[in-house]
Amino acid sequence: MIINFSVCITYFFKRNNIGNLIKKLQIDANKDMEIIVSNDNPFEKLKIQSHPRIKVFNNKKKIRGEIDNIKFLINKAKGKYVCIIADDDLIHSQIFELIRKDKFRHLNYLSESTTNLSEFGFKKKRDNILTKNKLMMFFKKKIYLSGTVGAVYEKNFIINIFKKINIKKYLLDTFLLFKIFDNKFLTFDSCFGYNNTYSSKISSQKIDLKIFNKDYLKVINIIKSKIVLEKFVFFILHDYYSILRRANKHKIRDFYDFLKLNIQNKNFMPKLKIKFILVWNFYLIVLILKAI
Repeated sequence: MIINFSVCITYFFKRNNIGNLIKKLQIDANKDMEIIVSNDNPFEKLKIQSHPRIKVFNNKKKIRGEIDNIKFLINKAKGKYVCIIADDDLIHSQIFELIRKDKFRHLNYLSESTTNLSEFGFKKKRDNILTKNKLMMFFKKKIYLSGTVGAVYEKNFIINIFKKINIKKYLLDTFLLFKIFDNKFLTFDSCFGYNNTYSSKISSQKIDLKIFNKDYLKVINIIKSKIVLEKFVFFILHDYYSILRRANKHKIRDFYDFLKLNIQNKNFMPKLKIKFILVWNFYLIVLILKAI
């Protein structure tokens, strides 16, 4: 039996979403698909429906962490193409049919995603967006793209990425998204990915800013376009402000450290540094006002 698609599912927290994900994948209708699940929780044995093309690996040793868990899944995959998804998210089975119709001509396939379940599987009502503009639209938060949810990779391509990947914990989705846009890919306008932000709250933890900052630097250092770099930097600046405003005890100090981190970066042109300082000052004022 030829396996064209390996759907690699990461699992850790005990929640009831994975059954719905497997149902949406329609494995019986997709004869060239396998589903591989890696449960990285040594204290939780995962049991799901029995099927000859569904395999579950329960880690009984030390916790691998998200990135090493994905590497484990990719090494187990037999398909020509690989999809990476968390157990609480969804990917629409129609994306695999469209890839078959394309006759597997592209290294990567990317669809829009959504955080609204009612939009899942449907095309949003708007004018078509040129592929080259989609990344910019994402950074403006006008569309939602992900390097995992709604993305499918040629297996050797994704293997090579994870051999060289050096981020530790954060921004994996964005890192993979940049890799997609740097290579041959095809986009679909329908929302074939669904990111379950509600259930993700179960797995949300306090962000380790030291690790985040290191991973952030590694991501911006792979960006080739000055325009993309600028959009991404301000996209992260807004999120960084939001992280600090919600939970951090040393908001001002940590925000100042993030300023230094950016203006000392050799990839930043003088104009970008000036613009960054101005926007950073705006967020700083808001942080101070919120603290009063």
